[in-house]
Amino acid sequence: MSLAALLYGVALKVVLPHIAKSQITNAVQEGCASCKLEIGSVSFDLVSPGEVQIRDVRLKQGHVESSELLIRVDSFFVEVDLANSTFEKILIANLELRKPDVRLVDGDENSSKVNSEPVKSGPAFEVRQTVLVDGAFTYTRNTKGTTATLNLEKIDGELSAFGTTGDLKDKFVDAHFRAQIEKSGETEVDIRVPMRGGDRNVDVSLYLRGQELGTLNSFFIPNAGLELKGKIVKARGRARVREQDLTASAWVVYHGLDLKLNPTDDRSKTESFFLNVGADLVMKEDDLDLDKKDQTDYLHAKREPNERIVGFVLRGFKEVAIKVARKSPSQPRPAGLSSAD
Repeated sequence: MSLAALLYGVALKVVLPHIAKSQITNAVQEGCASCKLEIGSVSFDLVSPGEVQIRDVRLKQGHVESSELLIRVDSFFVEVDLANSTFEKILIANLELRKPDVRLVDGDENSSKVNSEPVKSGPAFEVRQTVLVDGAFTYTRNTKGTTATLNLEKIDGELSAFGTTGDLKDKFVDAHFRAQIEKSGETEVDIRVPMRGGDRNVDVSLYLRGQELGTLNSFFIPNAGLELKGKIVKARGRARVREQDLTASAWVVYHGLDLKLNPTDDRSKTESFFLNVGADLVMKEDDLDLDKKDQTDYLHAKREPNERIVGFVLRGFKEVAIKVARKSPSQPRPAGLSSAD
């Protein structure tokens, strides 16, 4: 092996990974005052230096009791477009995240401290294509002494181009994910967020098949005192958030539905009792043989003080789905026809 080849190998295996690890860490911390980033290792391909593998990445952002984001990624595979990248602009042709584990925890404290963080400008960047493989997402809502948790796993997905370059910084990012909620059914999610203001504006489309409702009680019982039984055969929901306003729609085909409202800090036992009576009087066990218009409803809602966007969207989907379940059929079912037919 020649001396030049030896030096090249040492640079790619020892020197450059150390520099890259330090540069990535510094760039993240300069751009996000509340972020803490840890990187296990960085390695370069000997033949293609633009191909970088980053392992065991951990990122923590936000503040306890307000909103805190915890991310762990088993490995990143990054393909840098070296020919078109400069010190001022980094172009990434492909980005693959393997086994990303994202945990978002929302509390009741005001998030103004997070939003007022100074952000230093670093080099512009562009990621042309992103793929997620075997990911997980956990949303936790801590409020008034209760903890509600919702888990998504087996997440695979793709993101459109995003970045801070001139042609992308004012555009939307589109994402499509396939996942499973609480180990039940099949779920597809489409999300559109702007590069700027994504915590205030979002479009979400949700598709469900074969979802056992009882698996969602770990979230809805502590969060809203709502206990569910039954199954969503198939459903489609859409939610659009613009600042403080949400509009949502849902088409739901369900079977064996049972809903119970339990007492919470915001709902007395007496109120729960009368609400349950009303639910029993109006709630249908299933809507399998109803017209599509009777399986569909709409909702307009206002954001509550300090309500985070994920919780706001979930509340919108929950409330519009309940409206569907309590909707009276526009015409009676044909005689002799039941949900079992």
